Amino acid sequence: MGIWGDVMIAEINLFGIFCSGMLGAACLAGVILLLVRRIFLWVGFYHLVWHRHLVDLALFTIFLAAAISILPALAGAFEGAS
Repeated sequence: MGIWGDVMIAEINLFGIFCSGMLGAACLAGVILLLVRRIFLWVGFYHLVWHRHLVDLALFTIFLAAAISILPALAGAFEGAS
């Protein structure tokens, strides 16, 4: 048993079409990235970095890893509640 226990990535049923759970995590990371980018543009953070797109890629990677870590725990919490 690894650090995740008995967690398995399941498919998401969207109106009869099964999609990978990674799609949900990537969409969540993308939405968070859009919000953070708006804040960074408003504050002027991108004037301080050398390559804006590399910062965006790094942030997306961080948000995707966080979403992958958090979503199985949330799914387990919702399973136990019902």
